[in-house]
Amino acid sequence: QEMWGFADQLREEVLDPEGPMRGMRDKCPHPVLVTNMDGRIFDFNDAVCRKFGYTREELNDLGSSLALLLPADQRMGMHVRSNYDGHITMPSMLRRKDGSHLRADCYICCAGEGEDHRIITIIMTVV
Repeated sequence: QEMWGFADQLREEVLDPEGPMRGMRDKCPHPVLVTNMDGRIFDFNDAVCRKFGYTREELNDLGSSLALLLPADQRMGMHVRSNYDGHITMPSMLRRKDGSHLRADCYICCAGEGEDHRIITIIMTVV
């Protein structure tokens, strides 16, 4: 539930960047990506840089979250994704700059509509 509390606050920040939840991305201890439906990266917090090993400039140049997050391989015994009241949990693999991979659970929610539609992904690595 704690992760979904972050997700709801991040959704509010995306919908109203100058509102009361301003700065939530930077307060979240987990990597947070904000993308469009095609995976184009619009924003992220510093935890993404630390977890993936990229600088902010390198991540901006990548442009797509598809270079960072891979669908989980079900043969690894990972859980299938679930959707509860618009909150999606999806097992994934992180691809780091050094070529290594980490298992992760991605907590995904959406904000906005039409051209302003954004996907918010909070990444929790699995040990």
